[in-house]
Amino acid sequence: MPVKRFFVVLSVVLSAAFLVAAVGLAARQSAPQGGLPGDALLIGAPYEDIGSIANAGSLRCTPDAET
Repeated sequence: MPVKRFFVVLSVVLSAAFLVAAVGLAARQSAPQGGLPGDALLIGAPYEDIGSIANAGSLRCTPDAET
């Protein structure tokens, strides 16, 4: 009986390990590259637009630019 229990526990542990690995791999492949992972989801914009949104304040005219 202990041998059978060992194989049952081993199969459960291996199944859990493969499940965790598969979920982790799927999460890595579906994550967009670059930027911070939650930013585009929070504002609903693609990663290319985050830079333009963040830099919008730096595009204002300054007194030096008018001379």
